Amino acid sequence: MKSIQRNTRLRKFVGCLVAACVMAALSSAALAEKINLNSADAEALQYIPGIGPSKSRDIIELRTSTDGFKSMDELLAVPGIGEKTLEIIRQHGTLDSGVSNLTEEMKNNPPEADTSASG
Repeated sequence: MKSIQRNTRLRKFVGCLVAACVMAALSSAALAEKINLNSADAEALQYIPGIGPSKSRDIIELRTSTDGFKSMDELLAVPGIGEKTLEIIRQHGTLDSGVSNLTEEMKNNPPEADTSASG
């Protein structure tokens, strides 16, 4: 009888472990998508922690006036973006490829906000 109980508990545990691994993989896949800073719309830019509506508008404005970013360091010209925020942008953004519009998966799995970065 104890053997049956152990097997049942083990199966439940393995089932939960598999479910947790699947959920983690799905979340990681959503977070793996980088935002293309040279083509992203305002909503997609706001997927990056620390970028809200105002900064996303400023990024698009600067991008338009410079005919696209050649270097991420150019983002330092955006008011409110300093070295710490730029490091976060580097983690979630790209100049070469990436997405321009949020996918449903990305909308449902936003990255964790890093509140330690200011400026």
